[in-house]
Amino acid sequence: MLYSTEEQQAEVLQQFWKQNGKTILFGLFLGIACILGWQYFKQYQLKQMESNTEQYMYSFEKINNNYNEATLKSLDDYIQMHRGDSYGQMAALNLAALVVDKGADYEKAENYLKIAADSSDTAVSNIAKLRLARVQTQLKKFEEAKKTASSVKSSIYQSTVNEILGDIAFVKGDLKEARDAYQAAYDLVKGTNEEKLNIMLKVKLDDLTVGSSDAPKTDKAVAEVKTETVPAAETKTEAAPAAESQTEASQVPEVKTDADAKEPETEKVPDSESKVE
Repeated sequence: MLYSTEEQQAEVLQQFWKQNGKTILFGLFLGIACILGWQYFKQYQLKQMESNTEQYMYSFEKINNNYNEATLKSLDDYIQMHRGDSYGQMAALNLAALVVDKGADYEKAENYLKIAADSSDTAVSNIAKLRLARVQTQLKKFEEAKKTASSVKSSIYQSTVNEILGDIAFVKGDLKEARDAYQAAYDLVKGTNEEKLNIMLKVKLDDLTVGSSDAPKTDKAVAEVKTETVPAAETKTEAAPAAESQTEASQVPEVKTDADAKEPETEKVPDSESKVE
């Protein structure tokens, strides 16, 4: 519709504003409020993150410098307060390793790892479950340990899962099941960098070869189960091959020199042989 005069146009605009002005103003006010509210919320979240990070770092620095019941309780309170968020779950994961390293308290470690295992972050959850299975093995909760380890479905952890299942079977005394699990774990990493990083897996497998299941070498697998409960302990076990090589070196038969080879030509050989005896 065309309006012939400016008065008619002004009248139409006035009528439109009268009908829709309040709605327009309310929408404008609501939009501005949403923008300001969102900015405030983001700033609040940022401040909360900074506060949580500072508290997280301070708590671990404090307990690392002075590990005692007071500092442990302080960090435990922090975990309970934040058990539903990533800070609390990461704190629980790290504190579990700390209580094992400092005091071999596997029961506390189990409780903390259960908190971390509930993380919505798949990577954190999987790592926590693998450590939890090892801790439960230490506590002789074998069925729980098998269930925990088997709950990790990620393909990148399947070698570790099979290794843990082998550790559980070994501690229970089922050496055939242990060897089968170690073999399955080794087959998944054979020819990869992980094979070089996890030397003890091959040691466990070699110690449980067919026909030597009752060999005393299997003590190494027990040591591996104990030391792998936390990452810090895993690095210590890599020294085992070196120690083994030293033992083998000490058993190398003595090589005779040229001078020894010529001794039979002399008449003093019987005397030297009696001395050797």
